[in-house]
Amino acid sequence: MFLKKRGKARKPRKFGKSPRHVSQNRFLQRTGVYLFHNFPFFWVNKFGITDHLRTRVNDVSESTRGYVFNFFSARLEFGWHLEQFIHGLYSFQRVPFDSGSGKNEWFLVLSPVVGSIVYYLDTRLGLHLEIWVKAGAFFCPFVWLDALFWLAVFAVLRGVLFVTLGFVLIYLIVHLPNG
Repeated sequence: MFLKKRGKARKPRKFGKSPRHVSQNRFLQRTGVYLFHNFPFFWVNKFGITDHLRTRVNDVSESTRGYVFNFFSARLEFGWHLEQFIHGLYSFQRVPFDSGSGKNEWFLVLSPVVGSIVYYLDTRLGLHLEIWVKAGAFFCPFVWLDALFWLAVFAVLRGVLFVTLGFVLIYLIVHLPNG
C-alpha cells in the first residue's frame, strides 16, 4: 500500500535564477570574503564568503579535521563573484577534505601568479633575490599569496569603482540643465 508523505508543501519554484548567496540581493553585493587556515594541514587554505565570520570559523573548525582559524578577511563588494572567480581560476589546486562544512573549498597554497610576478621583477629589475625568496613566492606554507593578491586587486578595484561613481555624479550635477 502506498502512503503519501505528509509534511510542508513545497513552495512553487519561480522562474529565473535564484541567488546562490544572500549578498546577491544587496546593492553592490557587499559581503565578507575570508581566507582560512587549517593546522596541522599547513599546505591548504580555504577561500570563501560569509556574512557571519565567527559563526563560519566555528562551523568549519568543528566539522573539519584540524584546527581552523581566520587568516584574513575583508568586506568587499561583489564578494560572491570574487569567490567564484578564485574557485574557477584555481580549480586545479583544489584539495577537498573528506568531510566538513565547505569541504570542497580548500586549495593548495601554491601561488603561480605572485611567484611569476616576483620572478619577472627579479629578472627585469635585476634585484638578485635569493632562491628561497623566489621559491617562497611560489609556495609559502601557511599563506596563500595568490588569494591575498586577488583580495588586494579587488579592494583597489572597489576604490576605482567609487572614485568613478563620484566623478560621474559630479559630472551629472555640473551638466544638469538649469531651470
